[in-house]
Amino acid sequence: YTEIRMALDAGMPSAVVLTGETKAEDLEGESETLPDYALERIDHLIPARLREELGWEDAGEARPKNG
Repeated sequence: YTEIRMALDAGMPSAVVLTGETKAEDLEGESETLPDYALERIDHLIPARLREELGWEDAGEARPKNG
């Protein structure tokens, strides 16, 4: 996860979208390269309030890796 490592090195938050090769199980446990957020969909980068205003359906929220 090179892009996550780059974000960590730069002191920036990182996220992974669980629609590609990464699965939720891959994020369990301690690792130096865990992202700050796991998103079920890329549009979850947009605040829920705005998605609702746009009439977008929602199947889940972004969740912090430790919560």
